[in-house]
Amino acid sequence: MVATLALLCTATTCGGLSANVDPLASMAQAVREDKRSPPPLSESWRRAPPAPLNLQPAVGINHVYLAIGNQLVAWRVSNGETSWGPVELESDVSAAPAAIGGQVVIATGGNDATGPRIWWYSTDGSLDSQAPVAAPISEISAVPGTLIYLDNLGVGRLDDSNEWHVALDDATAVDLAAEH
Repeated sequence: MVATLALLCTATTCGGLSANVDPLASMAQAVREDKRSPPPLSESWRRAPPAPLNLQPAVGINHVYLAIGNQLVAWRVSNGETSWGPVELESDVSAAPAAIGGQVVIATGGNDATGPRIWWYSTDGSLDSQAPVAAPISEISAVPGTLIYLDNLGVGRLDDSNEWHVALDDATAVDLAAEH
């Protein structure tokens, strides 16, 4: 019955259109006109860090996190102003920061006084926690509640309940990705 009505509507007239006009064609054309080109982009702000960056910044919801030497700093996404920092870390940063939920995670390589560590900071700049790790971490990939990392020994996972580390046969340089 429904198929018959649809055929009748298409074969005769539908909403006052002649039989050879596609009623969706004009809507598709209007969408194409609106979406033909993106709106022009304009620069919101520009700011140079106080020293060259060796690691890629992390972009969170409200902040851009930068590792500069052995410091972590947060700039506001909206206007580029310093939100907090620089926070002095115990040794040089070994892995670029990663924004994860309401935190930023960063790793340091260690020195004579302290070993390598991983650090969790809140978006307001306060230290949530830090933990020693077996080897300096070179890459961090984060999803809410879980942190996957790469060190010179292999690949590992840190979270509240299930931590593991798997050794790799050879040293590798890859971009990690984590999902769930």
